[in-house]
Amino acid sequence: MSRLENKQFLKAEATLLHKLGVANDHEPITDKEQELIDYIIHQAQKAEELQAKVEELEKEKDEWKDTAQSYYVTNQELREKNKRYKQALEEVKSLTINPREYQPSTYTIHHIVSDALKGVEG
Repeated sequence: MSRLENKQFLKAEATLLHKLGVANDHEPITDKEQELIDYIIHQAQKAEELQAKVEELEKEKDEWKDTAQSYYVTNQELREKNKRYKQALEEVKSLTINPREYQPSTYTIHHIVSDALKGVEG
């Protein structure tokens, strides 16, 4: 809407509001005033549609927020498991790096692996 059209609408709006404010005055509504009424109604409908869309998007945002939180927790749990597995593998590697010097027992390796898997089983 151009500035001239906007001024015309504002003038027509003021005239219309004046007519509506005068209870005993039964002047007919002009085409420009009817156009303004239609425009106002259209804008009100548009505002209602936009408000409904905002509410829908807010709900969707909350759902995505919950999903993201769930993924975050799962990611943290996986990081902890990976940390335990890495530590266990590093320990087994260090025990078996030179088997001629030290040969770890199967029990020792089993114990290391069991400790790493405790989070998975428990």
